[in-house]
Amino acid sequence: MVEFSGVVALWTRMGEVGRRAGLTDEAIGLALERLMTHAQKLASATDASTAQVQQRLLEGVARNLEEDPMLVAWALRLASTLGNTQWERFFENFVVKLVAERPELNRRLHAELGYLPPVSLVVNPTMACNLRCRGCYAFEFSREESMSPELFRRVVTQARDLGIRVLVITGGEPFIYKALVDGGLASEASSYL
Repeated sequence: MVEFSGVVALWTRMGEVGRRAGLTDEAIGLALERLMTHAQKLASATDASTAQVQQRLLEGVARNLEEDPMLVAWALRLASTLGNTQWERFFENFVVKLVAERPELNRRLHAELGYLPPVSLVVNPTMACNLRCRGCYAFEFSREESMSPELFRRVVTQARDLGIRVLVITGGEPFIYKALVDGGLASEASSYL
């Protein structure tokens, strides 16, 4: 159990990490408030009390401050700069679903498949592109070939079933892929960050 003095020390250390990452004290305060108030959402997903979840979050933060302070800086930056909707989606996908739901899913899928599923997936629905950016590989591929909308929908559904929380849609230029923009496939992928 992290004592009150330990919480103050953690907050102080997180503030130092946040300031080194270029955040203001106001941004750090917002980030810390968002992280702790969202512990309630995580508590309901895990059938634990808010106090227990806050305790686990504090222990995780303490561990990450020692092992990977840049991860803490990244989390503080996200918590302080994302809009409310984006923050809600980030917290739901990365904290609630990864912390609360993914361990059980991992056990089940590991037993079924023999390996753990990935956390992220990169999908190239089309290689078509209206640009020629230096260093890009898209021009090397046929601009005529694109993933069928049915295949894209299947990929997104299977990714969700595997517990994948990050879906990166790239290409070519994904906004040239008409099924994504005009065909409503963007809403298929909207549960991802």
